[in-house]
Amino acid sequence: MLINLRGTYYHYGELPAAAFDAFMAAPSMGHFYNRNIKGTGADGPFDSRTHRVPEY
Repeated sequence: MLINLRGTYYHYGELPAAAFDAFMAAPSMGHFYNRNIKGTGADGPFDSRTHRVPEY
């Protein structure tokens, strides 16, 4: 998944389809992102440095 936050793009690799669907359906995408996708720094659960990024 690729997210643009204030002009900066962030890559998240190997995000399960269920997590993406929940993100899209969340009442607050920002809240869902902060609690479930972003994680903490480079140790985020789907950080592109530790998870494969798909080829575009």
